[in-house]
Amino acid sequence: MMTVPLLARGLTIEAANSLSRSVRSMPDEKLTWKVMCEARSALDMLVECAGSAMFVAEILNSREAPDPHEDMLEKLRQKTDTLTKGLLLLKNGIEALTVAIDDFPVAHLDETVVLPFAGGITKSYATLMLLPYWNMSYHLGQINFIQTLYGDKEMH
Repeated sequence: MMTVPLLARGLTIEAANSLSRSVRSMPDEKLTWKVMCEARSALDMLVECAGSAMFVAEILNSREAPDPHEDMLEKLRQKTDTLTKGLLLLKNGIEALTVAIDDFPVAHLDETVVLPFAGGITKSYATLMLLPYWNMSYHLGQINFIQTLYGDKEMH
């Protein structure tokens, strides 16, 4: 029987694998390239996706949302200056998230937590489990768009 945790776990791993394939296919000089010198780079989005998985894992484990981690994300960006480091960070984030999902009691999936964004966003734990998947899917589309701008039209 498919449950929300199993769905969240599977979709997130699948999205992380797609994200990894796409960034691994990019030339090194394009990983930090910013469209029109303004947009975010593929490496930066990879780091955010890893940080999102870690953030949600922390919430699932503690059952409360920590203060926003703007400095945490910035520290991750500063330490993650290569593709190898970014992929390792994503792997670690996904591992932490899947353990947190597996350990979360199904009986509490409908309970809610207030996230510290946009003045406070209330999410059920079931919905929260899907947040990293959504974040990775969103950024995968942006990374794929960057790839088309430098001429890579392949599906990775």
